[in-house]
Amino acid sequence: MTQRILLISILLLLTLSAILLFNVLYKTEGNVNQTTHQKPLIYYINFFNSNKSLIKKCETPEKLNFIKFFSYVKSFKEFTISAAKDLGYDIEFININPDRMENELNDYLTLRKPEGIIFGGIFYNSASILEHLEKKRIPSIVLNGPPHGYSGHPREKYKYWIAAINPDEYSAGYELGRLLIRRANKIISNREKDIHILAFMSDYKPLEQRLTGLVAAVSESKDAAIDQVVNLSFPSYEDVKNKFIYMKKYRYPGVNIVWCFSDTTALAVLDGARELGLTPGKDILIGGIDWIKEATDEIRNGTIEVSMGGQLAIGAWAVVLIHDYTHKKDFLNGQTEFKIKMYAAEKSNIDSFCVIKNRDWSTINFKKFSKLLNPELSNYNFDIIAITCE
Repeated sequence: MTQRILLISILLLLTLSAILLFNVLYKTEGNVNQTTHQKPLIYYINFFNSNKSLIKKCETPEKLNFIKFFSYVKSFKEFTISAAKDLGYDIEFININPDRMENELNDYLTLRKPEGIIFGGIFYNSASILEHLEKKRIPSIVLNGPPHGYSGHPREKYKYWIAAINPDEYSAGYELGRLLIRRANKIISNREKDIHILAFMSDYKPLEQRLTGLVAAVSESKDAAIDQVVNLSFPSYEDVKNKFIYMKKYRYPGVNIVWCFSDTTALAVLDGARELGLTPGKDILIGGIDWIKEATDEIRNGTIEVSMGGQLAIGAWAVVLIHDYTHKKDFLNGQTEFKIKMYAAEKSNIDSFCVIKNRDWSTINFKKFSKLLNPELSNYNFDIIAITCE
């Protein structure tokens, strides 16, 4: 009887040991697999003001009407995420207060160190991030202008600042103005009058070259003039609409072209024109920049004349460069600064652009833009018209 009890006890101990061993092995294997299969990470940094005034403004009810403003931001993020997915990355969009940049960024880097960081250069204190990332030896790419407080170039003072990508803002503003003036010469009624332009412009510094481009286009026309430039700083949709109505009704009734620095602004002006009883496309011509869906729909309707676009892919191009750089396919012997061309989408050609016709950008194959994965490429073809939706 004693031997039988002892045998049962030994069997129970062996069984319990086997169960414990199985659990340990299973959990260890799970952790190893999780680590092994975890994708490399890229951070995209958004900067917010210390008083968070911009965030507070965007939370008010009238600002929610201006949700179209975020249509471009949404498209930019979707494009960037699609490229990251194709190239095997996780990408996180993180918010950092520039006044507490070092501490807040360190918090993220402690959680998980990325293979690269992308951020916009013009925001306050953005140059200090280059110093910080240099110490951490983390590659970075700057979009939309040089880092605030630093006028140098990639790989000069900061070797881990590997590249800069900027839209050709001047050409976009110029071409938008030129096309609107050309269109006005063809169709505006009462053409015995000169062409009068109302320009809506942002106070966001990287975009100032758009206005410079418009001025150049106007200087080439013998009968076009800018009546006023209206500077905007994150206005609501209603703000823009009402400002246009006031300008057109009381100050510049002869205005027949409205040049807008963004599609969102163009859409607000369009609503204002309708409220005044005007016929957009006949009595008044409106154009913008960004290729947001709401604006391209209006182009098909003939109510917005043109939208310049193509810059929404710059985040995706940054992902391609980080991918190649971190896989030892450096582009130092080539270029480290990239200027991205923007194209005019009009009613006659709008569906020739894949990214407008098909907004399911998960179908784009971003691997074909990598020089690492396509050794036959001698140069990066960072051009929106090179994108095909498969």
